[in-house]
Amino acid sequence: MGFQSLHKALLLLRHPVMWLSGVFSGLFCASLVYLAFLGTAGAFYAERLLVFGLLMLPFFLAATYGSIKGEDYSFKNYLKEGISGYFRVLLPTVIITAVFFVFILVLALPGTMSGASGMLLMSVSFIVILIPVLLFVFFYDTAAIFEDKKVFECIRRSFEVSYSRTVPIFGFYLLTVLILFILFTGFSLLWSGILASQFEPLLSMSEEEINNFATNPDAVREMLGEYGVLITAVMTFFGAFVFTVFFLPYKAVFYRDHLKDSKITPVSKEPLGEYDEKGRWYKY
Repeated sequence: MGFQSLHKALLLLRHPVMWLSGVFSGLFCASLVYLAFLGTAGAFYAERLLVFGLLMLPFFLAATYGSIKGEDYSFKNYLKEGISGYFRVLLPTVIITAVFFVFILVLALPGTMSGASGMLLMSVSFIVILIPVLLFVFFYDTAAIFEDKKVFECIRRSFEVSYSRTVPIFGFYLLTVLILFILFTGFSLLWSGILASQFEPLLSMSEEEINNFATNPDAVREMLGEYGVLITAVMTFFGAFVFTVFFLPYKAVFYRDHLKDSKITPVSKEPLGEYDEKGRWYKY
């Protein structure tokens, strides 16, 4: 199922509008990386860029999903779908994000007061509770667009499809992680190969010096130089671009083909009772 959806999603890339979300994602991530290397001067602009990017994200999600749903890949329809579906994606995103931060806050307070053991408990709780819950609400945006669900309905629908189609969804996640790993490894090797000369001083450092270097942003920026920072931003652009261009159509096609019509079959309960000697039924 996952490979079939991926194949169909890749075929959709012949439509130019399917590349727009990747361009936005690439520019957004590359700009954040570049500003991060500028230190405190870049932090001012990075915060505002982050807010702007997060507010624009629902538009590109709704536009991409809506185009695939209606099978209309014109630029005019792309804009129309993005505008009409913007708040249907934004509002549940805000709710899920708020619950996420409240949960983190609830876990962090006892953890910070209890020391190392509390922090360990917080980390375990995060992995055991929060990550599975996030996976169950992962398809809220596709439910909002493909099934025209309202704010809380799309979150509930994501839980339903995740519960009823566990095996296909597990395959979806597995294939996504595999592709993400391949992309990350490939771009990391290419990045380190281009900047090999900048990283030569690391070969003569001790383990302690490398640890100190890794926790010192100024030292990393100084070693990379302007050329290294620019290459890092460019590689970030292409990495985010490639992942977004394949992932959003893949998620949309997978939901459309395998999850949209899924339903939870209610468990029927037989009424309690018994038959008498004449075959008549008596309910308890």
